[in-house]
Order: sequence, then C-alpha cells, then structure tokens
Amino acid sequence: MAENKTKEEYFEDLKYIANIARIFSEILENDNRALEEIMKIPKKNLQDYVKSISKQARKNGKINKIRYLIAKTIIDHSEITLSEIEEIKKEVNNEHQTNILQSWPNWRILYSIFYYDKKDKVKNTLTEL
Repeated sequence: MAENKTKEEYFEDLKYIANIARIFSEILENDNRALEEIMKIPKKNLQDYVKSISKQARKNGKINKIRYLIAKTIIDHSEITLSEIEEIKKEVNNEHQTNILQSWPNWRILYSIFYYDKKDKVKNTLTEL
C-alpha cells in the first residue's frame, strides 16, 4: 500500500475505479456508448493497441482481427460507425467456415479496445487500495 497517499488521493482512486466500472456497465447495455468511449481514446494509445494485437490478428486471431480492423479504422479515419463495425465483422466471419460471431456481441469485442489503455492504472490502483 502506498503510505504517502492522502485521503483525497485515495478518494480520487476510488472515483476512477467507480467511473471505469460505470462505463463498463453502460458499454454492456449500449453499443453506441462503447463507440463514444473508444472515440475518446488518444490516437497514440490506439496505435499501441493495434501494435499489441497485430501478430494475433495475422495468425488467425479472428476476434483480434476484428478488433485490429476497428482500431485501425478509427486511427485512419478518426471515427467508425456501428454499420462499419458490422461490415468488418461480416468480412472476417466470411473468411471462416464456422460462424465465429455467434457468442461475440459487440461489447465483448469493443471492451478490449476500451480497456487497453486503462488496465495498468486499474490494476495498480486496485493493488494500492
């Protein structure tokens, strides 16, 4: 535990964790909310995300390929729509004999992009609390 933290700093940490939890809850219920949050991610962070999953996406990582293409589209065009996401999903799905999307609703695909640049801070904050 970080002994140098003030009560106010601990409170800020708790607010941060609560906010991430609230956003996750909203993302579960609303694909547009997920897109809204993903569009807020700095381009550099999205580029880091793309780099981190590019190998998996190339090596038949079906869902990671979808995530990769979504993030890449945002990087290249500064936005993406749900219809574009659906098109990406269909294109990747058509590359496979089985329906890879049967158990993959949008929130399960998008949360990974949303959480990528937050996971270290969340882990560290929870460890300190």
